[in-house]
Amino acid sequence: MSSPTPSVEPIVRSRLLPRVSFRSMMILMAVSAVVLAVARSANQGGIYATAAVMGLVFLLGTVIVLSAVFLLAWAVAHARRPVGLVLLSYSVAMIALSIAGLRLDWINEPIVVLNTFFIGVFLLFVPPPSSPADHLDSPFAADRLPPQILPPRDAQS
Repeated sequence: MSSPTPSVEPIVRSRLLPRVSFRSMMILMAVSAVVLAVARSANQGGIYATAAVMGLVFLLGTVIVLSAVFLLAWAVAHARRPVGLVLLSYSVAMIALSIAGLRLDWINEPIVVLNTFFIGVFLLFVPPPSSPADHLDSPFAADRLPPQILPPRDAQS
């Protein structure tokens, strides 16, 4: 007797695309329809719809900016010298552009160029802090228990 045919496709580990359910696609389409309807009424002059769209744009912009700040901090933490080299070469290129007379919008403002130059020099030439002795006093560093505020109770009492 043969085993019954499975009603669902087995999960294969080597899939490149995630599995998306019909329910999640319907929810995504419903939310998108509401957002687009609000955006259309904002385009036609609705005051509250304009405020709602501006709130959504603000949230999306906040997510994008905070993601960029996180990626910058992550890049500096994991690749300190290459990031310093990129910032230093950027500032030298902007100085060369300003000497050549090419003016870009805010990208080659003197304060931006100077800040990137000094940050690049700092990341390239100042060694990263490497003192593992700072963490030796931590009770969590050596798999020790933290100090107890109250002494443990005696088991016999």
